Amino acid sequence: MMLCSGDFRVALVTEHIPVREVAQYITRETILSKLNIIHQSLVKDFNIEKPKIAVLGLNPHAGDEGLIGREEEDIIKPAIKEAKHSMIVTGPYSADAFLPGVITSVLTPCWPCIMTRVLSRLKHWLLEKE
Repeated sequence: MMLCSGDFRVALVTEHIPVREVAQYITRETILSKLNIIHQSLVKDFNIEKPKIAVLGLNPHAGDEGLIGREEEDIIKPAIKEAKHSMIVTGPYSADAFLPGVITSVLTPCWPCIMTRVLSRLKHWLLEKE
């Protein structure tokens, strides 16, 4: 699933699952698969030659280097490192502090725990562009 607003896109790692189950679906393989799908879509469907994808963390403050959960250190960062061999991808970023800038798409772990913060930031960012 990818949500689009103008020239900005937000995609999800997980879709329509209970919040309590989200962490178990955040795997290196799933993140890499979603990154590849997003990258291919941005190139093919949106004609973006070199997409720049940001990955958001699952935990508050993107895990704060392992102090608030290990998913970023153990799963998300290694997946990003591997994906960098074939695309421009950065992160993980804290959803509550993320600003899109020159990023063409964002991959977020789940809808309810992060998307509302991303959309709130995106709204402010889009209003500033007007």
